Amino acid sequence: MKLTKFYAVAATAALALVGSFGMAGTALADGEIQDPPAAVVANPALVDATKKANLHITKYLGYPTGGVNNGTQQNIQGLPTLTGVNFDVYQVLVAEADGKTTPVDLTTNEGWELASKLKGATVADVNQEFTAGGQKFKLDAKKTVTTDENGLATLQNANLGVYYVVENLKDSENITSEGKAVDKAGLSGAASFFVTLPMTNPDNETAWMYDVYVYPKNQNSGIEKEVLDAVKDTPNQDGYKVGENITFRIKSDITAVDANVDGKVDGADIEYYAIWDDLQKELEFQANPAPVLKIVKKDGKTEVPLVADTDYKQAVEGQKVSWSMTDAGLNKLAAADGGTVVTEFVVKVKSMPGNGVVKNTAKFYPNGNSLSKPTKPGETPPPPDEGVPSNETVTYYGKIVIEKYDPQNKQANVAGAVFHLYRDLNDNGKCEADEVAPDKSIMEATVAKNAETGKYEATFSGLHVSTYWNNTDKEGNKTAGHILAPSKYCVVETKAPDGYNLDAQPRPVEIDHATGTAQAAPFTTLKVANEESNLGNKLPLTGAAGVVIISLLGAALIGGGAVFYVRSPRRPKNA
Repeated sequence: MKLTKFYAVAATAALALVGSFGMAGTALADGEIQDPPAAVVANPALVDATKKANLHITKYLGYPTGGVNNGTQQNIQGLPTLTGVNFDVYQVLVAEADGKTTPVDLTTNEGWELASKLKGATVADVNQEFTAGGQKFKLDAKKTVTTDENGLATLQNANLGVYYVVENLKDSENITSEGKAVDKAGLSGAASFFVTLPMTNPDNETAWMYDVYVYPKNQNSGIEKEVLDAVKDTPNQDGYKVGENITFRIKSDITAVDANVDGKVDGADIEYYAIWDDLQKELEFQANPAPVLKIVKKDGKTEVPLVADTDYKQAVEGQKVSWSMTDAGLNKLAAADGGTVVTEFVVKVKSMPGNGVVKNTAKFYPNGNSLSKPTKPGETPPPPDEGVPSNETVTYYGKIVIEKYDPQNKQANVAGAVFHLYRDLNDNGKCEADEVAPDKSIMEATVAKNAETGKYEATFSGLHVSTYWNNTDKEGNKTAGHILAPSKYCVVETKAPDGYNLDAQPRPVEIDHATGTAQAAPFTTLKVANEESNLGNKLPLTGAAGVVIISLLGAALIGGGAVFYVRSPRRPKNA
C-alpha cells in the first residue's frame, strides 16, 4: 500500500510539473517563443510526420545540361523557360490483397522498403494497377500543375509519400517561351519520373528536405527543307527548265529520352516518327532515282543508312508522299539522339505555274506526342494539319521574249525567223563556242506576229530564273559561298526571215526573279533588229539589163545576115 501511495504522489507531482510548464509559457512576454524541452525536439535525421512537402517543377527548353539533379534548387543559365506546360502528379498507393489501397508511408522503414521496389518501374496505364518488385501499386487521382511565366509549376502542401509525375503536353494549351508561341507538336516530351517527398538533403546528409526541385527539359525538334535546283553538273537534276528534275532535301531532328522510364532509350520511347510532304500540283514525285534516307549523328560526320521497307515505309498518295519509321527504324533513331534524319527525293517540274513560283513545305512527326490519335510505326501519318512544319522552299520559273523589230520602222513581215536557246554553263556571259554548238540547244522558238500587239515575237517559256537558286537570291548565294548562278542563257538566231540577215553572234540573257508578280511569271525581253541583207543595197549582176539588150541585138544581126546570105543574087551558082 505504501508503494501505491508513492506512485500516486509521483503522478500528481508530474502533472503539476507539466501544468507549471504551461503556465510559464502563457506568462511569457509577447513575441517570445518558449523552446520546448530538449527531450521532445524532433531529430532532423528522422522524417517528421507532421510536415507537408512541396514539389517545384521548372520547365526549360533545350537539351539536358548535365547539371546536378539531386532535388536541390539549381541556378540554370542559358536555357529559356516554357510557360503553359501541364504536369499530372499522382501519389503512389500500395495495392493490398483485399482491394484496399494505402499511401507509401515514408515515415517508416517498411515504407522505404516498399518504395525501393519502384526503382526502374514503368507505368503503362496511370489508371490501372502495375507491379514492381513483386508488389502491386496503383496511382491515386491526379493533380495537375501548370508552369507559370517563369516556367515554374509547384505542387504545394503535399502529403509525404512517393509521387509519379507525367508531363502532359497533349492537354497543355498556349505554350510560350520568352513571349513567343511554341508549337507543342515539336516538343519532345520529358520522361515521366518517380520522386519521394521528402528526400535526404545531399548538402546536409544529417537531415531531410521537404522542398524538392526538379528540372525536366524539352528539346524543340526542328525541321529544315532545302531545294537543290542549281546542280548544273548533274544531267536532268537541276531543273533549269520545265520537264527537268529538282531535288528536295529535308533535315529533321532526332530527340530521344527515356520517356517510358524503363531504364533504357529505344524506339519505344520515340513511339512514332515520320516525314511528310504535299507536293504542289506542278510537281511529280519520282520513284527513280529512289529517295535516300539516312541518319547523320550528332558529330555531323557519322552516317547510318535507313533501308526502305526495313527501317521505314514509303507511301505515295497523289501529291502526298511520306516516310514512316518502323520499329527497327525507331531503334536506329533512338541510338542517335541529337542527330538528324536526312531525306532526299527527286521531283519533276511538270509545268510552270501562272506566276512561275513553285513552293513547297514539308512536315514531320518527331514522336508520339505529335499525334492526335494513336498511329503505329510504319503507318501513314495523319492529316497535314498536324506535325511540325518546315520552312518554305521557292523555285522561280520565267520566260524570255524575243522581239524582232525594224529599226527603220518599215513594219516588215519577219515571221518565220527561228531562234535556239543554249545554256551559259561557263557562267561568264560570253556564250562561247562550246556552249552554243548545234547539239547543245535546249529549246527552239519561231517568230510569229502577236495578234494583240502587232509585234513579231518568239518566246522561250518555263525557264529557271538566273537570280534565285537553292532557295536564296544571288547575293545570298554568294554570301553562302555557293556556285554562281548556272541558269544564264544564250540566244542564237538559226534561221533568218526572207531578205534579212542572221544575228551575227550569240546574245547572253538572264531572267531576274524580281520581275515577276503575283499573277505574272518573271520575264526578260530581248530585242533583235531586222537587218536587211546587204543593208538593203542591190548587188551588181553580171549580164544585167544593158548586156541583155546588146545580146539580143547581136542575135538579130546574126539572124539578118543569114537571111541576106540565102537571098543574095551574087551567090555563086555552085554555092
